[in-house]
Amino acid sequence: MIKSWVEAVFGELEGHQSQVSSAEPVRLELLPVERLVADMSRDVTPKTVEELMEDRLKRAYQNGYEDGVRQGETQAQAEMAQVKESLSQKILLLNGAISRLESLVAHGFEERVGEIAQFALEIAESVMHMTPDLEQRRLEIVLRDVFKEIPPGRTLVVRVHSSMFLFVKEIIDQYQRGSYHDIKVVEDDSVDPVGAVVEEGATTLDLQLRTAIARVREVLNELRGVRE
Repeated sequence: MIKSWVEAVFGELEGHQSQVSSAEPVRLELLPVERLVADMSRDVTPKTVEELMEDRLKRAYQNGYEDGVRQGETQAQAEMAQVKESLSQKILLLNGAISRLESLVAHGFEERVGEIAQFALEIAESVMHMTPDLEQRRLEIVLRDVFKEIPPGRTLVVRVHSSMFLFVKEIIDQYQRGSYHDIKVVEDDSVDPVGAVVEEGATTLDLQLRTAIARVREVLNELRGVRE
């Protein structure tokens, strides 16, 4: 734009020079303000404005992208710090548990390690109900084992949670076809959903999961010399 204005000015000068002889002094004529403005703005076309806007948009996008990257890096660093802190806490807890176990073993607790392992296995077997496809199968096995231990001709009452009533009723109906037991199934939502309470006269056999875990916990506490 400035170049065009300069060329316009020199063009005016050359025009004046061609109109006078070499003997005459050169007279510079000042261009009107309107002419200067027109000359300076002559090259400001819509295309130039579009290019200018496009350049500014590119810069804005670039700045925004760089800011986004920086914010993302900051957030990632903060999340990584949280993960490291959580991991450190878990490592401390694990080290504390290991130290406690080493202390117990050092004080003669190793004599009971086999028993503790057996109880741990029983606990693992007891909580298999956490797998939905195993809970009914587990209850069926437990009930059949119990029925085998009860002498024939006895009258039994089996209390089960309402969610397991139809399943247990079907099992018992099939079992009674070849047995000498008189078994009645009763709905009782106070019973553990994965378990049963079998009553035979004055005798009650608690087959609930929470009861089994409580027994294991009691034995473990006795092994450690703790009485609740």
